[in-house]
Amino acid sequence: MLTERETENGTEIHPFITNMDIEPDEASESYGWRWRIETNIRELEKFKPFTTSQSMELRRLYFLISMTLYNLWILTRKGNERPRAHEFKKRLKHLLTVLRVLGKEKSRPPPVPILA
Repeated sequence: MLTERETENGTEIHPFITNMDIEPDEASESYGWRWRIETNIRELEKFKPFTTSQSMELRRLYFLISMTLYNLWILTRKGNERPRAHEFKKRLKHLLTVLRVLGKEKSRPPPVPILA
């Protein structure tokens, strides 16, 4: 089955192979949701840290952190394409570096007075 969609680049034709008895527009809509899910899973992989740890607690913690970062990234995009995942990670790394530097400045003890 073939579906046609009008886009800003002209008419696009999408072929579908299915064993379901549905109309082409219905197939296009159904598979559109599936594509979004697969894309979201692929994008989530970009936020998962690499580990060789056998600890399930640590792996769960990493997964929760990656889900939090992914959701934060989605919120900052507001439906736009940008920032891309690698751009977001670069900005986040810069922000964390700035916060670390500012935190070190505040935690330094006052200088010891030199008595003459």
